[in-house]
Amino acid sequence: MPPWSPALERPSGSSCGAYIDERLTGYPPSSNFPILMPAVFVQLGLAVPSGNDDAPNEEPAQPQVERAMFNLAISLNRLRNKEGTGYGRPWEASVTDEEARFSIESMSAIAEFLLAKHANYR
Repeated sequence: MPPWSPALERPSGSSCGAYIDERLTGYPPSSNFPILMPAVFVQLGLAVPSGNDDAPNEEPAQPQVERAMFNLAISLNRLRNKEGTGYGRPWEASVTDEEARFSIESMSAIAEFLLAKHANYR
């Protein structure tokens, strides 16, 4: 069984939660990850997907990276929820060791970025 852990979601979830607790008011605490992420990205001034993911050539690379980071976080959350061992599922995960490691390391990098942006936003 891959080293998949419910901790995968915690770093970004925690950084989103810290930001929401401090900056957003009236936000339901029961909201899920795909709803929280856009709110956090927008409030931090980060680019989010707009439906037209073809970035113009003159656009700086940073917004493209921010949108890619957003999409990666959402995809990894979905992978964890649908294919991983999250929530104590009794069946074996279909996620490989390499996918699990990549997922954990990627979410940690995204969480670190969000926390740094949050600290600079204060």
